[in-house]
Amino acid sequence: MQGTVCSIVAAHEKLAKMYREAIPRLTLNFRAKYGPTLTDWPGSVVDHEPYDISKGIGHMLQQVRASGVLRVSGLHDTSLYPDAGNVGFRYAHDLTHLLYELGFDEQSEHTVHHFLWLYIRATPTWFGLYPEQKQLVAQVYRADTTDQTNYERRHGHFPPDQGAFVIKQVQRRLRHAQA
Repeated sequence: MQGTVCSIVAAHEKLAKMYREAIPRLTLNFRAKYGPTLTDWPGSVVDHEPYDISKGIGHMLQQVRASGVLRVSGLHDTSLYPDAGNVGFRYAHDLTHLLYELGFDEQSEHTVHHFLWLYIRATPTWFGLYPEQKQLVAQVYRADTTDQTNYERRHGHFPPDQGAFVIKQVQRRLRHAQA
């Protein structure tokens, strides 16, 4: 398995596609649980953080159910994803928070990562990957979700350059696996 920057970026691009592929199933499950109020992807993309998460997941869920729209931030700052990939990740991630009514504390974030990973592994793109590609995609997903959540807990903020952080984490993990 290669840990070059190009292979890591390619795995990240595959993840972006898998997020978009997971959204219809997440949406279907949301509608089954809460009724048919949620509009289809991509919802509404805004240039700010659309919800005050300090008010909790219940408040966010109430706003989404009342409006029928899941708003996501189009800001991508230093993410490794291009704009559309970042919006897809945020939409799938936030929809997972809502579907499972998981808050925004560290443990809830880790649980969201776990559930979203199950949806990712049920996508057509995942099934089309070779085993080595699956391993690399899994490492990228872990670095982009769990590792960043852990970083935020330790430092009080996300990595200043999230794309570089993901690349560094994956390369470090691959080096250790080869040692």
